[in-house]
Amino acid sequence: MHDGDGNIELIIGPMFAGKTTELMRRVQRHKHAQRSCYIINYSRNSYQNQRLSTHDQLSLTANVSIAKLSEVCDEWRDYDVIAVDNGQFFPDVVGFCARAANEGKTVIVSALDVDCRETPFDEVCRLVPRAESVLKLSAVCMKCHEHDAFLTYRTIESNERELYGGADMYLAVCRWCYKQLTMSHVDAQKTSASTAAVVPNGAHGRIELIIGPMFAGKTTELMRRVQRHKHAQRSCYIIKYTGDTRYSEGAITSHDQRALTANVSVSNLHDVGDEWRKYDVIAVDEGQFFPDVAAFCSKAADSGKVVIVSALDADYLQEPFEEICLLVSRADSVVKLSAVCMECHNRKASFTYRTVKSDERKLVGGSDMYMSVCRSCYETKRNMVQTEKYIYSCVGINEGSYSECSPGPSERSSAGTSGVQTSVKVDEQNCTEPNTEAKKMPLKRKRNQMAVDTT
Repeated sequence: MHDGDGNIELIIGPMFAGKTTELMRRVQRHKHAQRSCYIINYSRNSYQNQRLSTHDQLSLTANVSIAKLSEVCDEWRDYDVIAVDNGQFFPDVVGFCARAANEGKTVIVSALDVDCRETPFDEVCRLVPRAESVLKLSAVCMKCHEHDAFLTYRTIESNERELYGGADMYLAVCRWCYKQLTMSHVDAQKTSASTAAVVPNGAHGRIELIIGPMFAGKTTELMRRVQRHKHAQRSCYIIKYTGDTRYSEGAITSHDQRALTANVSVSNLHDVGDEWRKYDVIAVDEGQFFPDVAAFCSKAADSGKVVIVSALDADYLQEPFEEICLLVSRADSVVKLSAVCMECHNRKASFTYRTVKSDERKLVGGSDMYMSVCRSCYETKRNMVQTEKYIYSCVGINEGSYSECSPGPSERSSAGTSGVQTSVKVDEQNCTEPNTEAKKMPLKRKRNQMAVDTT
């Protein structure tokens, strides 16, 4: 990345996975490079109020300890790096982080992605598509002491969602141990008797999620992982979304025309039936389009299958796909890939921008409809479009007359990450009451008379 480019780095996972430790490690790296760091602690942290603390008592002095990030005011603007621990508890974490990143800051957030009831934290879900990088850490199961743990289990009775504690209240557990702990004693006995039949040879299922913007190579990465399993003589079941016929009707295909023959093409995963049970590995491409992808993948993983899913994490408005949010919290591993910005051709691209005007959320297309862009270019293009809409509304032009689409509601910023600002000179009288000459003026001429300064 270029100096001065802002970005969001999100670290997620269960308790005891080392999220805060990883945040501290990244902060220390920036400090070694003489970059100033602003550390934000959650005020209800029961370990130490003015310090970030890990479960093994590592600590880092915080600049501020608060319950809402809006309480920080503007002090953070004087720093290069902003670090936020326990991000899941801040109700305004998305807006704050986006604003800071848009102003050129490096923002590092550590957070639980899901509570002890397997319910995702909404603000963390919304932060995933707005982050340039997402790392999901795992712990080691504190019950079986063998498998990776990606879930948190509460060991005391309480209906409070926000209940701060450590090993006295929580366990990090694997998929199977979580199921056993949450079942009744009778159900547990039934499951233990039938486990060998459901999970052949003690196989331990898992979900691997590959996310990112368009043109990041998600499908290519899915193909690579499938091929690894095939080399090991493992049977693979490939599922294609039936609505994606851009390159092939019978194969999943990347934008550079690499193809992998699909076993089935469906629009709902329940239409697959039980055929997938005969295979070791299940691969699902374009996961964001399946309305039941989270439930299907969980069922397959609980049955001992390795499930690999490639999916967009957000639409062109940077709004997360609900099913992918659920899948992030249920996945054993999450990798967010980036493309190269197709606007500036220089920075990493973590966002998708739609170049055609359409309000349809599900619009299958390629480079004829979409671009992958960096934060700076996304904000610049969004601000330009919103400015154009504003000017047109002032002079009485129907908003359907302009060619570019609006990326829609998002955290507003007057500057892109590289400091690019968009200022508009508009006749205030025309904004109040557009004159008739302006209404009759051809669109091309009106464009020429708009004074837009992008220097």
